[in-house]
Amino acid sequence: MLAAMADCVVVLLGGAVADRIRELWSELTSRCGVGRSHPSSVPHLTLAIVDELAQREALEAALATTALVTEAFSVTSAGYGVFPGHADESAVVHLALTRTPQLSSIQERVLRDIASVGGAID
Repeated sequence: MLAAMADCVVVLLGGAVADRIRELWSELTSRCGVGRSHPSSVPHLTLAIVDELAQREALEAALATTALVTEAFSVTSAGYGVFPGHADESAVVHLALTRTPQLSSIQERVLRDIASVGGAID
């Protein structure tokens, strides 16, 4: 499922994958004292960060069309990294994914959707 999440376009993850990510979040908190910077975060794959968007409804419609023609895909983790926090935000630990032609194609379609409604990406 593609969704506009605050200022991001993401694939929401569910099932066993989401459960495992939640377990990792819990383990990072208990073993390392690393909390989630956004307690309401859900397991997801970020495809784009949208810097400017005046036509949110138009983007959501374009993403819905893209989602209908996008087949299920697999990803593989290539490691992890840290996004440093800004101001009062905590750092965010993320999984780095192996880039595949299918993942690149999906991301390119999303970027075209954003551009088609006059959005700008970060």
